[in-house]
Amino acid sequence: MPLIRPVEPTGTHPPEAASGELRDQDQNKPSSCEAPPASARVAVGEEQKAQVTQEDRDIARLALTERMARKYPTRSPPRCFDAGEVTLVAACASALEGGRETKMRSLSDAIRGAFVASKDGPPTVRFIWGKCEHFLDHVERGRCQRLAEERDERLRASPDRVAHALSSRLAPEAAPAVARAQMTADLERLFGPGWRKISR
Repeated sequence: MPLIRPVEPTGTHPPEAASGELRDQDQNKPSSCEAPPASARVAVGEEQKAQVTQEDRDIARLALTERMARKYPTRSPPRCFDAGEVTLVAACASALEGGRETKMRSLSDAIRGAFVASKDGPPTVRFIWGKCEHFLDHVERGRCQRLAEERDERLRASPDRVAHALSSRLAPEAAPAVARAQMTADLERLFGPGWRKISR
């Protein structure tokens, strides 16, 4: 679960460039997911604001590119995005603790989770990253789905191991075979050398 700190993005920026995306109608309604995970920990006090770094903005552009690739799989991703959208996503990235890879994975999970949660088509940028608590809901939902898909992929990649594991659970353990010579020796010890004649 990503560690977070509260974020209040400040300031406005002129648009970098049009993303080329057909403008979505903002879905200002909250996601239909459960309450924010209780395991999320705040790193700094409520009165402090997380600083959006250049790295956060770079990560934000990668996340926006991933969202566009999911929304329009057959299109080439745009080279530039609206500055306001970059700032919105970067603010969520800055609220996460960890390095670049950790933040990018959380943003990817949020995209995955938002696509699952959105009932009115592909989710907008605001639907995914508009509010920190909803963003975290999307992260958790997407993370659960990613882990489930990775588990299924591992099972598909090694069907023999799966079959063996299932058979070993379901089938009773076979008794080890006893050598005939050992069995004869044990019977002679119990009943004496003439046990064959007695049994007849």
